[in-house]
Amino acid sequence: MHRKNHYVKQIVQKLNSDYINLTDFAKTYKLTVGEDLERQTTIIDEEAMQQKLQETIAASNNVNIIIDGHYAAAVTPSDLVFKVFVLRRNPKELKNFMQKSGFTKLRFGKTCLRKSLIAALSSYANAAGKGLRT
Repeated sequence: MHRKNHYVKQIVQKLNSDYINLTDFAKTYKLTVGEDLERQTTIIDEEAMQQKLQETIAASNNVNIIIDGHYAAAVTPSDLVFKVFVLRRNPKELKNFMQKSGFTKLRFGKTCLRKSLIAALSSYANAAGKGLRT
């Protein structure tokens, strides 16, 4: 198990939270529009994801819901966000993992870009006063 996954599970347990992994959520509710073969990734229908996520949050009896995924900021209604946790892998560890797993250069570059965007999200969360743990 990756350390990030370990920490997410600890946070979920400590806060007695519901947990939504966005990739699994998209597949379960058929919120995908296809596959990007070049990047080796699933394409998410962001509008449908936002709507289903909002419905799921509204139907939950739990005030603590952890939403896990690279694109959580793009699909989670900001008025429902109270705290932001950004967990990321050490960049060297990530590069080694991706190379050993046979990721293409394009997908590797896109992942590095995504990690940079997460850093920007960290700044946004601090500026928005939502709190942040990295």
